[in-house]
Amino acid sequence: MLLREAGIQATPQASLPIGDFARADLLVGDRLLIECDSEAHHAEPANRRADLRRDESLMALGFIVLRPDYRQVFDDPAGIVATVAAIVARGDHLSARPGV
Repeated sequence: MLLREAGIQATPQASLPIGDFARADLLVGDRLLIECDSEAHHAEPANRRADLRRDESLMALGFIVLRPDYRQVFDDPAGIVATVAAIVARGDHLSARPGV
């Protein structure tokens, strides 16, 4: 909702090329992934490590991964939107690969 209000289109639960059921919370363009993390999910260190491994795999494929936590989204929504808007303004949310 916040991104839409800022004029930024995002696709929720976009499929990812790293597994049959892998999905991103939000996809902006074709390469900016936004994963919003809850405090409960990352209370377990193993969950955090799994997300870091996933991020590495996605970055190796050319994705940009932003991983704000739940508190950040609620305490500083304007900051999150500003970060995404800056990435979009540079065109970094779009792949430079031909045919994509």
